[in-house]
Amino acid sequence: MPVVPFGDYLPDLPPWSNPGVVKAINAVPEGVGFHELKSPNIVTDALAARCRHFRAVADTSNVYYTYAGDATKLAILASTT
Repeated sequence: MPVVPFGDYLPDLPPWSNPGVVKAINAVPEGVGFHELKSPNIVTDALAARCRHFRAVADTSNVYYTYAGDATKLAILASTT
């Protein structure tokens, strides 16, 4: 995917004669421009109730673990591909 070069993200300056970008939708900065922000991928089922706490951590060998809990259950998700 090509990187589109734009100026700096300067939303705090007035839009008239602004040397940068005032509004960036579905884009993330990359090097000298922005690239498309893709849709998230669903990798698990939803929690059964409202999420009360969420934490993502990595161990020393770069294996990532994601913990999420509701009022009665704690779920863990190890690295996915």
